[in-house]
Amino acid sequence: MISSQTAAWFFYVMLGAVLHLTYGTYHPQGVLILAGSFAVFAVAMLSRRPTPNQSAGDAFPFTTESILLGVWALACVQLAVSPRLVTATGDIWEGALRASLGLLALGSTWAFLSSVRDEEPVTIPWSALGLASGLILAARVATLWATPEPQIDVFVTNSLACDYLAEGVNPYSAWYPDIYDGKFGYAPGFFYWPAYLIWAAPYRWLLLDIRYAAFTADIVTAFSLGFIALKAGAAPRMAALCGLIWLSHPASLLVMELAWIDPVLIAAMAVCLLLLVHEKWLGLGLLLGTTAAVKQYGGVAAALYFPYLWIRHRERLPGVFLITGLSWAAWLSPFVFNDAGSFLSRTVGVYLHAPARSDSLSLVSWLKHGWDWQVPGGLLLVLYLATLAGAVAWLTRVRELRPADLMGATAVVFGVVFLCGRLAFCNYYFVVAFLTLAYCVLSLRPPSAASGNSPIRRPATC
Repeated sequence: MISSQTAAWFFYVMLGAVLHLTYGTYHPQGVLILAGSFAVFAVAMLSRRPTPNQSAGDAFPFTTESILLGVWALACVQLAVSPRLVTATGDIWEGALRASLGLLALGSTWAFLSSVRDEEPVTIPWSALGLASGLILAARVATLWATPEPQIDVFVTNSLACDYLAEGVNPYSAWYPDIYDGKFGYAPGFFYWPAYLIWAAPYRWLLLDIRYAAFTADIVTAFSLGFIALKAGAAPRMAALCGLIWLSHPASLLVMELAWIDPVLIAAMAVCLLLLVHEKWLGLGLLLGTTAAVKQYGGVAAALYFPYLWIRHRERLPGVFLITGLSWAAWLSPFVFNDAGSFLSRTVGVYLHAPARSDSLSLVSWLKHGWDWQVPGGLLLVLYLATLAGAVAWLTRVRELRPADLMGATAVVFGVVFLCGRLAFCNYYFVVAFLTLAYCVLSLRPPSAASGNSPIRRPATC
């Protein structure tokens, strides 16, 4: 049977390809590919937990370094073929974007091919990793400059929310324009929780673009993944490559272009994981509360830490739980006390009453399009709660529980909820991509475990 690490890399690659192909909107074959690859990962992860010395390299005729380089090269090639932007102006900045991505694709592909030419492991020079980092960051800046004003409600309303905050107006009770003229059945407003607003506001005020909040957040995530990989025993260059893999995700430029807030949520989740593996309990509690205060389903990710702590660090659980609650309350309370009705209506009520979107990338949409059957909301709620309860039960029963198991279980919960969701788009699955990559990173094994001895490493000719 396929190992859980192999299944995780497979799902990560397929998820990126589907999001790149479909823009994260409904596509009948895309839904089935996504569901099938997710099922492979979920079954392998839940039923066959790997031993400490097992890695994705066991299932392939390549080294772990080659697998990382292959995943990275594939993502870079997809971006070079098309960055999948929807509002690019076709000016010089789009040309700069494509040039940066083309160079990145050539370099990453050459590095991958160098790693599989013979049996000797490859080491990417630090200068090449630095150049690759510069190219992907340059591509991100060019993306922002090539798409100055995307006409999507998230960009328009979140920018206005930051402006209202600067004026001393409560963003949750303020007026917002309906750029869709009622097409999607809900009134416009600022729908997210305050931690995102506080993070994004300085970028709006100083740089006039809230999307720099996502730009910075992705860098935080990349560094966090690198340090997590180091803690898991990866070599420094492998750890740096893990961060580059995240920055080069095939849907990452689209997510940033359209001002979706999920990169900020993901950055908070990444720092939580980093604090967990380093056992920094005060910081973990503060960041779990912050994660729950960025976006509504961030609370689910934060809550799953508690069964993990119950098993692995039971004496720390009460303190972390208390700090998490206080942190979450500190973010929300100023806006709740100002106008509780508007706050709850905009952040909770709108989602409870939001109609199902037929353009969602989900099995619910697939059933509606193909079989004209709308899955009842009550049935979906039962499925969500059962999935969450099952993940908690699994975490409390699996032997030798590790942080990788926490990330895997969280990925399964979010995957089920989104695949069976009434609302499920590219930004939702971007969270699943991070959780899956975090699982893969935590499952990396040290070079000594991979080969028994430290080999003489041949520099890549790139």
